[in-house]
Amino acid sequence: MKYAFNSVDNTLNWTADEGGDSATLHLDKCNSAIVGVAIEGKYPAASVHGMKQRCVDSAAIERKDAAGKVLNVTDEMRLAAVRKMVTHYESGTADWRLSGGAPRKSSEEMLAELLAADPEKLAAIIAAAQAKIANATG
Repeated sequence: MKYAFNSVDNTLNWTADEGGDSATLHLDKCNSAIVGVAIEGKYPAASVHGMKQRCVDSAAIERKDAAGKVLNVTDEMRLAAVRKMVTHYESGTADWRLSGGAPRKSSEEMLAELLAADPEKLAAIIAAAQAKIANATG
């Protein structure tokens, strides 16, 4: 299975080695609690890597069944597992896991809580982020 990241439209793409079939994750459809916040239309490299790895890990299929019989794991089987993750994340869920659990807070919720609790600390965090962006863009 081949992988490519398209930074123009913020998509992660997986394609079967034998061609034809594919799966695409649109980061813009994912909850910010999962992928973070895009800055100037770009997601942090760690977010892109994390989502790629999470989807690829889901495609790690056991090569033997419960009875010990060897299975022929195909790209289509792997892509089906990736598509399941894509559907989960593109639903807008804040839950990292498919199985449920306590929902994570969005970036907006966390910022609102910080603003309510300590506006000066939030202002300092924003100023530091703006300085980093200014230094990085020159």
